[in-house]
Amino acid sequence: MKLNIVTEKESQRWSLLYDAENLVEWMPGAVVADKPDPTADVNMFVNYALYEPVDTVTTAMFTHLEHEGSLVDTFLDVAEAVDWCFAMCQKTLWQLPPEKSSILTVWPSQQFYRSHLNIGVCGRDYKSGRKRMDWVDELRAIPGVLVITTDGKIPWLDMPGYYDSLDYLVVISENEGGPKPVVEALARGVPVIAPDVGYCWDFPVLRYRTKDGLLDIVRRLAVPRDAWAATAQHVMETHRELAG
Repeated sequence: MKLNIVTEKESQRWSLLYDAENLVEWMPGAVVADKPDPTADVNMFVNYALYEPVDTVTTAMFTHLEHEGSLVDTFLDVAEAVDWCFAMCQKTLWQLPPEKSSILTVWPSQQFYRSHLNIGVCGRDYKSGRKRMDWVDELRAIPGVLVITTDGKIPWLDMPGYYDSLDYLVVISENEGGPKPVVEALARGVPVIAPDVGYCWDFPVLRYRTKDGLLDIVRRLAVPRDAWAATAQHVMETHRELAG
């Protein structure tokens, strides 16, 4: 199948051009261009404002619906004209025809990835089990995640350096008076993921309620390097069905 992705010109180098190029890497037979190709099986417009009528299957990516101005009519008109609408997010999906719309998730380009995500867990195992250190193994099992624990062995004066090595601090205790690492990490500019324990929710933290909720948050933060593959597969399968 020949897929022509119509996006911004090379000279403009907008974010959407990078998104189109990331898609093409995972889609054999797809090319990026700045105008429609009448010989293609499908012309996909990234984004909708670039749409032009062409005698092929047409799809478009929809970023957001403006509150006012000419782009409001363009958004609605293109949504009606194309054969399929790819929404950039759930809120945009709600504004598109439900019978011919789906979400197209965009991911970082490869240059933004690091080898792993550094997650910190402070504390050591207590006999009472209130620190729930058994959760650490499940966090470590998530691909792309490195969990760095203190195990009560890092000297207090060295803790600022420990926090600086983290991307996120995770609180996994079921009962705490604080814990103090919450305010220490925030003071170092390190975001915290925490349950409703101690004073955690008195501060701006990423909240979770259950272990599954925590694991889901960390999985979402540790974006896999091949995430574009799943997005590209959805795009290709949709286009194959539309093109027959």
